[in-house]
Formats: sequence, C-alpha cells, structure tokens
Amino acid sequence: MYRSLMALAAADGIAFGLGNLLLPDIVLSILGGEVNALGGSIFQTLGAAILGYGVVAWFLRELEDGPIRRGVIAGVVISFATIALVVGLAVLSGLLNLLAWAVVGIHAAVAIGLLIVLLRPAAPALTPR
Repeated sequence: MYRSLMALAAADGIAFGLGNLLLPDIVLSILGGEVNALGGSIFQTLGAAILGYGVVAWFLRELEDGPIRRGVIAGVVISFATIALVVGLAVLSGLLNLLAWAVVGIHAAVAIGLLIVLLRPAAPALTPR
C-alpha cells in the first residue's frame, strides 16, 4: 500500500508542481482563479515545493519501514492535507470554481491513505531461531 500511495503522491506532486511552476496562469484560469504578478510568483513557489515532494515520493517509494520512512510519510501527509484544506477553503469562499474540488480530492486521498499507513503499527522485527 505504501509503495502505491507514494507513486500516486509522486504523480500528483510532479503533475501539479510542474503545472503550477510552468503554467500558473493557465492552471489558475482552469480552476477559475485570478492572480496578480505577486500571487503568480507565490503560486509558482508552491509549484516548486509540490514538485519537490513529488520527486522525493518517487525516489523513496521503495523505502522499508522505519523512522526515515515514517518521517517522509509525515511530511507528505502534512503538505498534501494542508494543500487540500487551503484549496477547499478557496472553493468555499468563491475564489476557485468547483473543478478545484478535484484538486482537494486527489491531495486529500493521498494524505488520508498515507496517514493510515503512518498510524498502522510497525511490523514486529523477525528474530532468527
């Protein structure tokens, strides 16, 4: 489950990250948003951060359970859950259109799935007989 969710997080992060970074005006217009030059720059900065999470998720999708993996999961959960929350609030306040709920759903699904993995008890270590 971890490997599949991290691959999904990677696809999510890379796709949204590149879109926000390289085509901020187009992405925002699809979602019904408007932005000035400063807002566009901040949106691109967000894209760079999401892109970074996507790349990290891709390269660490095979990571075995342990403290490093749990730290990576916690970081992705916090990032993706916060993105879902902020975009959801933007839709509710009328800043973005209903299509932005898809962004909320994708980020929330990854965050919830990885949270389940994070909260699952660690498998007991095998001891030789």
